[in-house]
Amino acid sequence: MYYAVLSIILLTITACSQIRPELPSSRDTQSNTVFSASKSGQILPSGNLLQLNYEGFTVWLDCEKRGAIKFQYNAQHDTGNEARASDFKLDSNVPKECQQTTARAYGNNYDRGHQVPANHLDYSPEAIRQSNYMTNILPQTSQMNRGAWLLTEEIIECYRDIDELLVIGGVIWGDNPDDDYGC
Repeated sequence: MYYAVLSIILLTITACSQIRPELPSSRDTQSNTVFSASKSGQILPSGNLLQLNYEGFTVWLDCEKRGAIKFQYNAQHDTGNEARASDFKLDSNVPKECQQTTARAYGNNYDRGHQVPANHLDYSPEAIRQSNYMTNILPQTSQMNRGAWLLTEEIIECYRDIDELLVIGGVIWGDNPDDDYGC
């Protein structure tokens, strides 16, 4: 199992713009690869990564690491109060070799840490459910998940009611800067 050593979130105020990722057509004309929209969103090859377009957020998976390397979503005014899903699941629409092997808890002082927080998607039962897919979850030390990461989620929670935020984040795996991805 790989452990995320450091996660980075970048916040950009988007001045109430309605930025939405554009979904490409169902056929990539350069490679003739046919993409199928799934119940969980659209899965697109993006270089060596899989781009997963869920309702309200996007996650990029590195199949070799079996986990997310970056994510993006718009945090808009809090208009919902859907309950957080209690179960974690593998995404049946994502190849097994590209995601974690189980949805079980990690143990050893590691939490199942959301990359995109469920509470920021509480306007939609579907988005809440998708946020608990293991494609959006990585091991985070309990101290970080319940400390700095939670504080960052709470700051976004406050600022999104002032203005819409474009939230972009990512993971740095290990301690070799040569294999870090840019968001």
